[in-house]
Amino acid sequence: MKILVTGSSGFYGSHLIDLLLKETDAEIYGVDNLHRLEDFPVDPFDIIENKEKFNERFVNWEMDYRDLKSEKIDEAGIDTIIHLAALVSIPESMQKPMEYFESNEKGTFSLCQELLKTKSKPFLIYASSPEVYGNPVYTPMDTDHPCRPRSFYAATKLAAEKQCMVLHEWYKYPVSVIRNFNTYGENQSNSYRGYAAVVPEFATRAIKNENIKIHGNGKQTRDLMYVKDAVEAYVRVMKEREKHKEKYSI
Repeated sequence: MKILVTGSSGFYGSHLIDLLLKETDAEIYGVDNLHRLEDFPVDPFDIIENKEKFNERFVNWEMDYRDLKSEKIDEAGIDTIIHLAALVSIPESMQKPMEYFESNEKGTFSLCQELLKTKSKPFLIYASSPEVYGNPVYTPMDTDHPCRPRSFYAATKLAAEKQCMVLHEWYKYPVSVIRNFNTYGENQSNSYRGYAAVVPEFATRAIKNENIKIHGNGKQTRDLMYVKDAVEAYVRVMKEREKHKEKYSI
């Protein structure tokens, strides 16, 4: 088996690669433009537990996933693509909507078109977001919940989902979508392109004995999930290729 992970140097990507090395014998290819390291200048693969397996079975392609071509995918013999790469800041998406459209929506569309040209037709697992749901109409929100995006980030993720699902509906291409809720854990930056994630932001302020900012009336809640639990879902879905066309909320 040969697995390609886009966004391989990111928060999710690094943990997913660590788990894939443990639970599979696959050769793993990573695709990442390393833009995250501009805000978070650390080795993303320090968390890898088995460095020997990492050195033997991991190959990193330093490139933008939007430049991936079908020939390169076929040449490597890729069986599965786990597409994590994306811009992920809600506030920033409202300031730079075109950048988010180009990266998340148009980029995923381009990847889908290249996959249709491949000979092997690798199983595509797309990492979406619960932001596609918008404000809850009912709880708990399941995958049948109405999708009413409230930000350009959410809109690009929902549009990218639909691009992926068209591959199956029209071409019977193997696709699954995972909507992963808020995640925390090792290797998470406390500042993504100038915008903080809630858990590292709270932890950093607590360590510095600074006030923790809470917006609204303080009664709001968020679903939080440990990153190692989250990436396990991707491995489980990958092993259930015959159940493609499914959408999952984790």
